[in-house]
Amino acid sequence: MELFRGYVYAPQTEMRLKNFLKNEFGNKNPVFLCLGTDRIVGDCLAPLTAEYLRKKEIPYYIYGGLNSPITAKNCEFACDFIRTMHPTSILVLIDSMATRSQANLGDIVITNEYYGAINLLNITPDLCVYGVTSLLKGSMLNCARLRNVEYIAQILSQSIEGALAEKEKKYVFAIN
Repeated sequence: MELFRGYVYAPQTEMRLKNFLKNEFGNKNPVFLCLGTDRIVGDCLAPLTAEYLRKKEIPYYIYGGLNSPITAKNCEFACDFIRTMHPTSILVLIDSMATRSQANLGDIVITNEYYGAINLLNITPDLCVYGVTSLLKGSMLNCARLRNVEYIAQILSQSIEGALAEKEKKYVFAIN
């Protein structure tokens, strides 16, 4: 079931996304699983988002990235590790998605269902965050534009950072 949809170039998307994520995280600590590789431009959204989140130095676990991508080859191991190390955390999967409609390029979609082409995950994410980066024509994947992928990754990382900052603010108490 789709929980959120926003167009990355719309002015209010970042704020709407931040508020949505803040409510979804609640008082749980999120763990981010970023699937993808930098070998395919349209698939590098999640690793790029992971790198942006690391630069922001958020105090949460982020798995995947440009230096250590999580792909079909190591996804099962990564999921087993996350299930063992973070059994009570909210698992947020970040991935790219292809579409058949030009109008959907640039969308950010959040759902509680994994839409991967094959079932790589042996773990159930609490939230799946997708950025629509590529066009699918027939059975061929059309090239994605790096600037669009980069912009979606920036909006995702800024929204996540904002949601987590608000989450932290909520639990800070001043003692006089």
